[in-house]
Amino acid sequence: MISRARITYKQRESFTKCFPQPFTYMTMREKFDGFLTERAVSAGASLMDGFKVNRIDVDNGVSQVFGEKDAFDGKVLVGADGANSIVAHRLGLLQEAEMGVGLESEVYTEDEYLQPWASIVSLDFGTIRGGYMWVFPKGDHLSIGVAGFMKFGPRMRDLLDGYLSSLQIGDFRLQVTRRHRLARRRLGMPFHIGNAVLIGYAAGTVDFWTGEGIYYALRTAQMAAPAVCNYLEGNVRDLRQYEEVVDR
Repeated sequence: MISRARITYKQRESFTKCFPQPFTYMTMREKFDGFLTERAVSAGASLMDGFKVNRIDVDNGVSQVFGEKDAFDGKVLVGADGANSIVAHRLGLLQEAEMGVGLESEVYTEDEYLQPWASIVSLDFGTIRGGYMWVFPKGDHLSIGVAGFMKFGPRMRDLLDGYLSSLQIGDFRLQVTRRHRLARRRLGMPFHIGNAVLIGYAAGTVDFWTGEGIYYALRTAQMAAPAVCNYLEGNVRDLRQYEEVVDR
């Protein structure tokens, strides 16, 4: 539970805002994804873990997804497969989206250095032009990362190392370091074609400043659901309604 936020500028000037109640919560992505998967399966979804998509065809109201051995047909195709979306790539959607890059480490250190971070997040602006750095507490460790436009990609490692050194978190160790891309959709850029749509990170719906996309992933799914139902009930010819709602 997070009730404080610290904002710094170029890792120097700072202010801290305290809230009477927690304003956000932290979790590990694998736990969150696992929770969503369990809920989907319990609601009737079939999980096909490890299925590699090789080709996608959308034609005459039928979507076909081809793997190495199997193929599946459906009346609707929803691409929720992240910023590196295979669905978007195969359908030629969001090819001109603005691209960013992030680098994040799971950082472990002694309890005495973790305790001050128990209920606070820290965001640094100005060090990376058009980007930011962050510290998010995750209970027994810290998630620390940097993000910015794609042109900063070659510098991300040095920027992250410099940020880690400035935080005074003791003799830390890095257990996992991940690099990830971020796609940001421009207003009016299509993310549907016929009976296929993109949602979440695949649709480039992320926060303009931070690139955060979990909220927008859930929100676009909620927006897509009525459009999909209308389409399946034969009330509309395609899923354009969803795109129009998102652009309002």
